[in-house]
Amino acid sequence: IINVKDGISPYLLTEILKLSYVKQQVENLTSGTSSSHNRIKTEQLSEILVPLPREGTETKKRYDTIANEIEKSIKLKYRAQNNLSNQIHDLEDILI
Repeated sequence: IINVKDGISPYLLTEILKLSYVKQQVENLTSGTSSSHNRIKTEQLSEILVPLPREGTETKKRYDTIANEIEKSIKLKYRAQNNLSNQIHDLEDILI
């Protein structure tokens, strides 16, 4: 479980962790007997560099805008998935 610090969007952090630059770091630190048993040691987590902009910069302003848009998009995605699931359930109820 990863907890975010104040000022870091958990939605954006999720997406940052999916970036190839960050994923490659994690893959380089993993070890195990097979891909299904790969693990990363807790102490190695602090070695992963997560790119975050400095406060008061233009990049930070863009980061905040992107973070807001990603959060809205993810929430919208889950609402849509939930709505679709409910509609399929209702369809099954009337057809079966």
